[in-house]
Amino acid sequence: MKFVFALFIALVAFSCAEDAPGNLELVSSPEYVEDRSARVVIFEGAVARGDVYSATVSRVLDSPVYMDWDTEFSGDTFWISRVSIRDAENQILWADQINTMFQLVEFLSTVIAQQTNLSLGPFQSFTFVYEQYPALVEFAVRMPIGIPGGVDLVLEVPDADGEFQEVFRGGVAELVEREEPPQIATEITTYHETGPPEDSLDIVILGDGYRTQERENFELDSKAISDAILRTEPFASHKGIINIHAVFTPSVDRGAGYDCTGNPFLDAGCRTELRDTVFGTTFVVTALADRLNLDFGASDRVAMPLEIARIYDVASQAQFDEIVLISNTRRPSGFAGLYISVLTTYGGDRSVFPDVAVHELGHSFGVLGDEYMVQGDPCLFNEPRVPLPVNIAPFDDGEVKWSQWVGPSTPIPTPDSEKIAHPVGAYEGAYNCDFLYRPSYECKMNTDEKGDFCPVCMEQMTRRLYSVVDITANEEPLVEENGSSIVFHAPLHEEGPWTANWFVNDEPVGQGPSFELNAGDISGQAVVAAEVVETSGNTRVEDPRLSRRLEWQVRRQ
Repeated sequence: MKFVFALFIALVAFSCAEDAPGNLELVSSPEYVEDRSARVVIFEGAVARGDVYSATVSRVLDSPVYMDWDTEFSGDTFWISRVSIRDAENQILWADQINTMFQLVEFLSTVIAQQTNLSLGPFQSFTFVYEQYPALVEFAVRMPIGIPGGVDLVLEVPDADGEFQEVFRGGVAELVEREEPPQIATEITTYHETGPPEDSLDIVILGDGYRTQERENFELDSKAISDAILRTEPFASHKGIINIHAVFTPSVDRGAGYDCTGNPFLDAGCRTELRDTVFGTTFVVTALADRLNLDFGASDRVAMPLEIARIYDVASQAQFDEIVLISNTRRPSGFAGLYISVLTTYGGDRSVFPDVAVHELGHSFGVLGDEYMVQGDPCLFNEPRVPLPVNIAPFDDGEVKWSQWVGPSTPIPTPDSEKIAHPVGAYEGAYNCDFLYRPSYECKMNTDEKGDFCPVCMEQMTRRLYSVVDITANEEPLVEENGSSIVFHAPLHEEGPWTANWFVNDEPVGQGPSFELNAGDISGQAVVAAEVVETSGNTRVEDPRLSRRLEWQVRRQ
């Protein structure tokens, strides 16, 4: 009898063992973490007779910076220079569009041609710049140094036909060996910090024309700009991936060069000459008119720093993806055509200039165009040499390039009287050209005052955020193995408009930052996937940067 009972117990145990779910084994995990280390390379550009471009390395800064390098290059060869990392077979592993001294020369040539009867070629413009403002021939490039297989840094400039011409090639390892310390001492204040610099949009605010005794003014001014950025969408909802720092660098002189306007209130203490400021901010059109003994007869809101290398020397010590420079002068200015966003203090009116900074970030960060019309300013249309921004378009057979935002009943062109009924259409007048159109009647890119970006500009700004920061954190996804279950965690940034959708063998099983798989849920092998998606609702175009899929293979034992 005892034998029969023991046999019964053994059979029951065997049957239970067959029905038990068993354990789960993690077979594979996604390879994820990138080395985003970079260095700042300062170049000196030159243009020889025959308009032959070249560039040489002035120095390499050993202040480490970070950049996301797994972004796609647009392929547009007009106007903008290209920097790339090549492998041993000269294949492009990474590329980006940048402004260089060569675009500066073309910009100055365009300004002179539009305002005078002078037509200067690249060599003539370069010679003028080099003789008058030699520091302007320098420019900076961020060089990623962690790309697997990366051998050479290559700099190219488009010629008149839009074909890239190589102006520099140098080994990445050799350039890193040349690094040297920054030359300017800095004091850094952090206003907003949510994550490491390699996983954030880092904005640095610099000041020019602030004397030592005016440091408090700079701190109040820069904090006002930081606050304006963080209260404006899409920065406000994405503040979980944004860091903002300010760096104080005292100047000998207060103000900016050539900052007289003819207005007695604004002109108190102004000068019609260059000033001794740390970054040499100058109203360049007025300065050009003075140096060339010409009357340009146009409004001049273009304040631009002359000491470009110094800017990057300072900004690199705080980490940067975007640079905002505020010049301590009464003369109004906002300009972001080259390198960085520049604005002035508008006579210390903190109710005005912080929003000017956000508008200028729409240019330098969002690559958006001005949607307003200003009497006395030239029309900026210069296609195909300078492609129109995404928010500016000609009228073409009733179609505009932001059609995904236009309702089926919206008239194209859209009368101003329809601005409430049709928030997005095609409104006449933009880029200072009456034959160009803008998406909305009102937009941040149509004013320097408080206001929101229109839907089309909001979409572009949101997409640009994810060209700097991946939608997922740059860290290994956490996995908790508990024998009969595994808990998967999506590598989400801590705060922002994103979530993870979970799938098992492509079947949806949940949403949220984590998912638990039990052994009883599968038989044999399975693929667990997290699809991290952007949830702000700001975008309607397909963009691979707005989602990311991570996969794990598991096996039931």
